[in-house]
Amino acid sequence: MLTAIQRVASANSLDDLAFQIKPILGLAENAVQAACQQNDIELFILASSLVSQPILSLQLQPQADQGAPLDSTKVQAWFSSIAGNSHDSIRLMDAQSVFKNIAAPSQKSTAKLGEVSLNALQRVTQQDESLLILARAPNGNLCRALINRTDFVGPETLPSATWSPSKYKDWRTSYPRAYGRWDPVSDPFRQEEPSIEDVNRSLESLSVGRFAPPASLCIIPEASLFGFPFHLAGLEQDYLGTLSQVSSAPSIPWLINVRSQLWAGSESRKVWLGSPSSEDWTLFYLRDRLLPSLNEHHFEVIDQEFPVGLENSKIAVVASHGGTGLLDRFRTVTDKMRAYGAEEFAHSLERCGCVVLFICNAGRGDPQIGSSETVGLVSELLRVNVRSIIASAWPLHVKVTEAWLPPFLEHLLSGQMVGYAAHMALHEVRRKYPNPCAWGALQVFGDATFRLI
Repeated sequence: MLTAIQRVASANSLDDLAFQIKPILGLAENAVQAACQQNDIELFILASSLVSQPILSLQLQPQADQGAPLDSTKVQAWFSSIAGNSHDSIRLMDAQSVFKNIAAPSQKSTAKLGEVSLNALQRVTQQDESLLILARAPNGNLCRALINRTDFVGPETLPSATWSPSKYKDWRTSYPRAYGRWDPVSDPFRQEEPSIEDVNRSLESLSVGRFAPPASLCIIPEASLFGFPFHLAGLEQDYLGTLSQVSSAPSIPWLINVRSQLWAGSESRKVWLGSPSSEDWTLFYLRDRLLPSLNEHHFEVIDQEFPVGLENSKIAVVASHGGTGLLDRFRTVTDKMRAYGAEEFAHSLERCGCVVLFICNAGRGDPQIGSSETVGLVSELLRVNVRSIIASAWPLHVKVTEAWLPPFLEHLLSGQMVGYAAHMALHEVRRKYPNPCAWGALQVFGDATFRLI
């Protein structure tokens, strides 16, 4: 462990750090389990911060107030109880010190992982909103804590009948891609596939447990669960995502930081629907069906081969194709004229307030091999300071896009938050296409409280 910490301290870049801190994260997983056993919410928040994309949190812009620092004596006692002996607890304390000071003054300042707290989280929680923090114990069992502005429940370990580690492992072999096989059925003699029943069966024993659904629910999962369609989990004979406005944030420090500072950008509204010289049928169809609504709301259409000039926009809408590669992970954006890697494409949208991606598989958030980070287009956009993102984790049908965009823009441009507008659009799609593969395709990532007006 000491060798691992020394490597962390000598990391030359955040990319190096993502791999070098991996051995330390085992202690954080133990802390998740200990927090549930001891009913210790502060320990759970701290441990969850370490297993939820900690390097992404280190890339945030500086912000003044992360909340009161944790008492070092209390932290020492926590880690002594989970590490097993004083030497291990001291080493983990050393690791915390490294995390808090890894960024040089000339780099982007760190959102200090040791300073996240219940108080800091509650200060950035909105009225009628709850935060659901999810992390797994070393045996794969799912642990949760539910926090609102004045109260909290947990942390607690969910029973295997609610969340089954073996079922989740099996689910990942076919899903979420298999949800993209859905197609609107007009032939009464042809069976819908996957059917609503198929979707429900695929998510049996993959629930976040029972609770009264709040108006808005921000889920903060550990990295390995980022991108999982929690909004399709069953709740009160319905779905979590139909009862609450559900969004997913990458980490606790990220959420505290982003909501503690004003977004700084232009008032522009821009859209790129692929190269104007592309003859791809899907993009041609989308231009025909989406442009009337976009023009009505005064979007500037970028008729370029590449989406230039979209950065810093208050909202940017992008339509193209998404390709997957090794291990079925998101790899490229293409309009069938040119292909772009996720990182390259994300830089064309850096610092946008809201980005809507009509790109198949763009909402996938797969674990980065050998680290506690994620890979994919959403992850890359978060790294370049995009505030909120809407994307699908599986192949997106054009009919869904066509039905979803007008109500979303109507609510968003009337002054509503991104999360509320997306939720209203979800219900419009559901009225037309009741299958969860359709109405549940477009998910909100990042800060769902962002407003255009």
